[in-house]
Amino acid sequence: MNLRFDELAETARALLRYGPVPIVFADRSFAFLIDNWLEHARRAGVKHVLLVALDDTVMAHAETPECRRVQLPFTGDLAELWLLRLLVFERLAREGIDFVHSDLDAVWLGDPRAECFADPALDLVFSQGTFYPDQAHAAWGFVLCCGLFAARGRSAAARFFAAAHERAAIERDDQIAVNLLLLESGIEWRRSGQEPYELRVGDRRISCFRQMVSGFSEAAGLAVGMLPFHCVPRLPIGFPGAVVKHPFSLRSPASKIAALKRDGVWLMAPN
Repeated sequence: MNLRFDELAETARALLRYGPVPIVFADRSFAFLIDNWLEHARRAGVKHVLLVALDDTVMAHAETPECRRVQLPFTGDLAELWLLRLLVFERLAREGIDFVHSDLDAVWLGDPRAECFADPALDLVFSQGTFYPDQAHAAWGFVLCCGLFAARGRSAAARFFAAAHERAAIERDDQIAVNLLLLESGIEWRRSGQEPYELRVGDRRISCFRQMVSGFSEAAGLAVGMLPFHCVPRLPIGFPGAVVKHPFSLRSPASKIAALKRDGVWLMAPN
């Protein structure tokens, strides 16, 4: 595993010359999303991407100088995926590599790196989720989403990912781990005088903002930002200025494709 992680870090460092490294993960069950995501990224002017292949099927996709592939061992267990990703994130941050992680169903209509790295003081910048986990939503009115986030290659980010890995081993979910760690650290959110507006998600309401919200956790020594909801929307509502669309769906291929088609971001021809 260490040799594989060394190869991944070396590959990411080589791509860093083109800016913060976009990184995506895929195994055979979600390989059908790879080409759609890459085509959107290409249209957005993002050509240099790191794809972490979790099995031979994904690794068999032809590698190009723009899309580099590194394979890591994976058993197919979802809880293991969260842990593996957090180990990767910790290693990249510890190596001083700025990166943006994206789920493959979070399609890039534009390049989100400008928004993610606009404030040099922020160690981590997350997109906004809906209301999961409940504890964070109850305390803040919003939650952070792990489907699209950016990290600066700093020790503070590396320490946080290490702590999130330990917590995710208990919670068996990375988004729960991330939000609860920050909640329990006593993070103080600064809203810069912004008045929130509300969106309804089922029978819940979430607080949203028109500009970046930032927070600082003194206990963690960590500065965190949250992108405006309209920048990376998760709901099937027209949001002018959306840079990434990450439509909510179930984990099945049919549900993913249906959600992407509904939002007009499925580019692949029918079989």
